[in-house]
Amino acid sequence: MKKYAIGILYIASAMLLTSCGMKYVKHSEVIQKYKGDNVETLISEWGAPQSTTQLASGNTVYLFLTEKEVEEKTGEIKNERWGSNVDGRSVAIYSKVTKKCKTTVTSNNKGKILSLNSTGEGCEGEWIKEAS
Repeated sequence: MKKYAIGILYIASAMLLTSCGMKYVKHSEVIQKYKGDNVETLISEWGAPQSTTQLASGNTVYLFLTEKEVEEKTGEIKNERWGSNVDGRSVAIYSKVTKKCKTTVTSNNKGKILSLNSTGEGCEGEWIKEAS
């Protein structure tokens, strides 16, 4: 019952946000706002990168890693004798899972950001207000 309530709450929240002129934007799209900016601006907002690599072309690649721990459904117990709730349905098993996001930022020799890319389950987007 709890998982259904959470699902309904998530759907209702999404409907409310979209009806208020909000839309969900993927992380890979959100980070593109930095393209063309100086890499120092990004570093001042995100903090120091985990590593930097100087390329033969003179460009620099910055690596940013983030991780977070979330509770996620990882299984289910279907045995009616053990692990079932009062009405006989199965019980969900939740475990803490680490989700990671890897973002690479490439800048030219003057610090101008040329490209940004991200991969990983921990790369979360955000809700933004749509232009009217």
